[in-house]
Amino acid sequence: MEAPLTYRSHTHLRDPELRQIDLEYQIMKTCETSEKQHQSSIQMIEAIQANSETMLKTASSNERHMGNLERGVVKLREVTADGFKRCERLLGNISEGIRKQIALLESINEILASPLETRTRELRENAERSIQEMLTCEGRDRDEYRSDAISLIELVIADPVGKLDYLAWFNYGWLLQYEVGSCEQAEEAFFQSRRLAKSDPEFRLIAIRFYANCLYHMGKYQEAYDAFREVETHDLFNDYRAAYEYARYCARLEFTDLATQSLERAIELFTLFGDLMWCESDFLEGDMDLQAIYDRAVDTIENRALGCKQAAQKAQSVIHTLADAVAPLASNWPHVTPPYFEIAMPTHRLSLATYEDEVDRYAIEVKQYLKDSLEYCGKVVVRLQWHEKDLAKQRNPIEGAGGKLGEAFESHFVLGLILTILLIAVLPLVFIFWLAASAGQSKERELIPKLSSMAKASQSELRIALKELDEFESRQKLEYPALTAE
Repeated sequence: MEAPLTYRSHTHLRDPELRQIDLEYQIMKTCETSEKQHQSSIQMIEAIQANSETMLKTASSNERHMGNLERGVVKLREVTADGFKRCERLLGNISEGIRKQIALLESINEILASPLETRTRELRENAERSIQEMLTCEGRDRDEYRSDAISLIELVIADPVGKLDYLAWFNYGWLLQYEVGSCEQAEEAFFQSRRLAKSDPEFRLIAIRFYANCLYHMGKYQEAYDAFREVETHDLFNDYRAAYEYARYCARLEFTDLATQSLERAIELFTLFGDLMWCESDFLEGDMDLQAIYDRAVDTIENRALGCKQAAQKAQSVIHTLADAVAPLASNWPHVTPPYFEIAMPTHRLSLATYEDEVDRYAIEVKQYLKDSLEYCGKVVVRLQWHEKDLAKQRNPIEGAGGKLGEAFESHFVLGLILTILLIAVLPLVFIFWLAASAGQSKERELIPKLSSMAKASQSELRIALKELDEFESRQKLEYPALTAE
């Protein structure tokens, strides 16, 4: 079989008809190939279309599944929230039930304990009334009231509920020590009162003081000193009685430095101790330099008086300067006079208590002087404002005369003519008077702002002085010493 003719093999055919046949054959082959490619493309497109439809169906199915999943999650969330709410309500009901049970138990406890507490409280109150009556009597009446009080308190502390009453134990100890004279029995009572008063810190310090004092009179100085170790440093050194007693115990044990600091603190809080310390054998028999302590207390009080004096002098200087400056304008100001204060420091130093009383009165007077000075400055500021407004309202006298003259011409010609002649006659005098008045007013207008600034500055200085005096007056607390001796 002969090989088919190709275009390449017949490119050199010379016959036109053969070349035409060959060309048509090549075109036919190309068309067939194109047709096959076209069919293949159609099939490929159909396959892609089918795949797209399949993917679309899959996506739609996935979307439905996702919607179902989302609805399921929402439903699960709702069910979970509802479950939590039910649990919360259930726990709330349980909690409310527990609270009701606690309240019921407390009410039952109050009902059961009320008769006992009421009885012990009434017994203690009756004992306290007997003590009050005892303090107002002498002789047999006093003995009877004392016996009644002791009997009543013994009934209280013999009761299971009353034995926890620290006030009853304290009253019992006080009666035993100061009326019966038995420190041994009183020591136990004060010990119980101190032990049971933990819920009342303020009273517990009192119980500790009496407990330590009882031990001190029994000769148990170390135990009396140790009793104060339970007290907070701040509480101890802010109670002048506790600080003073603590100083006595420290002095008795020869803790000289601690005793000195405690005594200085007690005197600072209550200067009468500066006089009483000379009567205490605890201080006199030790190595404490009582004169130095006394001198330091005097110096403290004197420094306070000196600070008050300096504040008064500063205020006096400010007020005198301001009063001299406003004197030309203040001649017609009623009720605006500078305050007066005689600056003289207290001089009595023989007794700390008397000296401090004098300084207290002096400090009160100085503070009042500063307040009066502030009030004076405020009045000056107000008066200057009023005076400035009055100057602004004053009119030119020639303008006033011209206005009156015009009104007179409008109403009565003859009267206006007479006034015109008079005005012409006295016009030179009026003009001279107006010039003088204008010059004075001009000076006053220039002076008022300066005086106002000076008065306000004086107010500021006085406020600062008053604040500094208050800060100086606040007692400078000593640095709290340690509660145990080295």
